[in-house]
Amino acid sequence: MGGLSIWHWLIAVILVWAVWIIPLSRICGRIGFSRAWALVAIFPPLGMVLLWVIAFAAWDKPARP
Repeated sequence: MGGLSIWHWLIAVILVWAVWIIPLSRICGRIGFSRAWALVAIFPPLGMVLLWVIAFAAWDKPARP
């Protein structure tokens, strides 16, 4: 009962990536921001700031496919 192995951490990272980062990168891309901004959301305080920036940004930019 020593704690979490490397496999537990690897699965947790993959789940966070799949559930949080990928959809957020698509949202950023569709509203005209760089998709790399979604990586900021890995750090919770910065992710909250990113959500506020997205919420109050001008959404009249053309969407990219």
